[in-house]
Amino acid sequence: MIKDIQYWNRWEEEFQRQEPINVKQNFRVMDAMYEEARQLGLFPLSDPMEGLEMDILYAKAINVPTPSRQAV
Repeated sequence: MIKDIQYWNRWEEEFQRQEPINVKQNFRVMDAMYEEARQLGLFPLSDPMEGLEMDILYAKAINVPTPSRQAV
């Protein structure tokens, strides 16, 4: 459990600032995740519209407006 949230937020922001973005690695991870889901039989979807109503409800619940963070 994180006890000092402000310390954690400062550490996380600093870590993200220092860590370079590796696009090739990100695509390799995405491709591996897609391949695993395909091998598990999750893709292609038999009915792509199945569960769409619930997805919309979830999206509405978690996408609340928040103030944008200014770049430093």
